[in-house]
This record gives sequence, C-alpha cells and structure tokens, in this order.
Amino acid sequence: MRTAAVIAEYNPFHNGHAYMLQEVRRLSGADFLLVVMSGDFVQRGTPAVFDKYTRTEMALAGGADLVLELPLAASCGSAPRFAEGAVRLLDSLGVVDELWFGSECGSMRYFHMLSGILSEEPEEYRALLRTNLASGMSFPKARAGALRGFLPDSCPEAELSEMISSPNNILGLEYCVALTKLHSKIRPCTIRRRGAGYHDTDAGGGGEFPSASAVRALLTGISFQKGSPVPDVRNARAGLSALVPEACLPLCLRELDAESILTEDDFSEMLLYRLAELKSGLAGSPFSGSSFLDVSGDLLRRAFRLLPEFRSFSQFAGLLKTRNVTRTQINRALLHLLLHLTEKDLEQVTAPSCARMLGMRHCPELLSEIKKKS
Repeated sequence: MRTAAVIAEYNPFHNGHAYMLQEVRRLSGADFLLVVMSGDFVQRGTPAVFDKYTRTEMALAGGADLVLELPLAASCGSAPRFAEGAVRLLDSLGVVDELWFGSECGSMRYFHMLSGILSEEPEEYRALLRTNLASGMSFPKARAGALRGFLPDSCPEAELSEMISSPNNILGLEYCVALTKLHSKIRPCTIRRRGAGYHDTDAGGGGEFPSASAVRALLTGISFQKGSPVPDVRNARAGLSALVPEACLPLCLRELDAESILTEDDFSEMLLYRLAELKSGLAGSPFSGSSFLDVSGDLLRRAFRLLPEFRSFSQFAGLLKTRNVTRTQINRALLHLLLHLTEKDLEQVTAPSCARMLGMRHCPELLSEIKKKS
C-alpha cells in the first residue's frame, strides 16, 4: 500500500488544487492521497474564508481520501513552524511514503542542496544571518541574503534568487528542512505550479488555474486589482464557476448564500476588547508580550500606544507594520493575542499527541494502517 501526502490550506479549494491532487495521484501511483489541512485560521494570520469542514468537503470532492487537521499553533505560524507541525504529524502516522508540494521551480535539485544548509546551519551561514538581522532586515530577507553569501559563485544567481524568494519554493524548502531535521523516511517530491502567481488577485489572470488570493478577492466582494468593490454577488457567482471544480461549486454557493464568508475584520471588536483588556491588566498581571507566540514586548507596547487609533483588525495591523516586521507577522501576532496562543501551545507542533480527522472517503485500509503504525 502506497500513500502520498499533501500539506495545504485550501483557502479556498480551486482548480489548481484539484489539478495538483490529480497529478500527485498519477505521478506517485499512490493507493491513497492524504491531506493535512489548516483548520479555521491560516498562515497569513487571518481566518480561512470558509470553515474547515466546508473546505474538507471540497478537498474530498476534489480527490483527497483523508483530511487531517493541522494543529492551530502550526496553521497560523511562520513558514518553518507551519512546515514542522505538518511534517511531524505526517511522520507520526507511519504510513506516508511521499510528501508532494507545488513549487515555482518544479525540480528537487535546489531543495536538497538548500535544505541541507538550513538544517545544519554552518557557522559561516549563521554569521551572515546575524549580520543581516542586525542591519534591520526582516528574517526572510536576512536568510535569503545569508544563503546568497554562503553559496559558491558557481550557483546561478537567477535560479537561486527565484528559489529563495518565490512563496511556494520557500514553503517547499521548509518542508524539506523539517524532513531532514526529523530524519524522516518520507520522500519529498514537487510539481511545477501552474497558472496565476501566489499573490495574484486578478481572477482572470491565471486562466483556469487562479491563485487562492484571486478566489478570496472574488468571494469577499473586493477587487484588489482595481481597488473597488465587485458590483454585486451575481458577478462573484458567475466568476466562481470558472475557478473552482464543478463538484465544489455548490459548496461555494452554499456559503455565499449563507453569508458565512469570514475576513480578519469580522474579529475587529473582539481584538479591540482583547487589547483593551490586556492594557488595563484585567487579564492578569501586566504582560511583556513574551508569553504569547510571536508577540514581542515592543510590539505590545506599540499596540497599546496606538490603541486610540484602532478602527479595524486590518487597519490596525497596517498601523503597526514597520520596516523590519512584515504585515503577515503583525497579523499573526494579533491573531495569537486574540486566540490566547502561548509558548505552551507549541507542544501541538513539536509533539503531536493525536491526529484529528476532519473527513474521509471510504478508506478503511488506510485507517487500519495508521492505527497499527502510529
């Protein structure tokens, strides 16, 4: 019995995801296709546009056999934490042969080379990283610069630049690093990403394979490409039919009709209350921020100082952004405050105690093997 796995957010599930599952099944020859999926909150530090059970229905309709939930502390964490949580969960099952992921490069060549460096972190590389961080660079830029400085000149600059700057390449690299550090027997494999770019919000820009950002823009009624509202829901309904698999369209329309689509701004009042509570000390003794995941004392003090200017979750996140702290990092920090995520919750990432099943098709043989080997 062969089992292939995919790590995903499916925020939401679209044609590109269905294509990847189809290709993974074809290329791997796997008997079963297992997905580890984020729950109700995602790596961008926002709620998923659809709840986890709706997205699970979509994944199963799109070709997955079994969907497991990625623990919360990993699902809304940085790329390394997201990858570690998912890889540790997959490895603990004892049944996964291959981990497949989409990438801009479509080749494992540089993934193997760079994951070796990042898992071992030679002193020369670490020195370059420290220097870059001290200069005020954000961590992603500092790491990219350290890798460029560490690798020999014979390494093609253009290929290296794409490898360490493209979103799917970066996440794929983190999967490989996590597998290497864990000495996992799971083999990493990649498929070249097709269609729109990761951040492309033009629903028509990727042909039949849009980005999830474009589908979210359509669903939330905002055309970020134009900076103006989509005229009405009918346009969204018509546009969706070309962007999501036929089997998933009724699920999308059901959520649209129920007006159950979420954005971070739906949590604005709760975040404002949480920050006011912390500032006044009602939640306990004054906080330095260190007890919350990814929340520094400096960020918390700045949030308290700017609290009178709070208008919404997204507006406040933009207000808190600085040169060396990305908007996504701010979003995650605010979400961690809102959800009361602390260092103790990292145990979900480093030592998963169970695998939470969100949904499955008929696959008793796979469940039996997991029960036997996990």
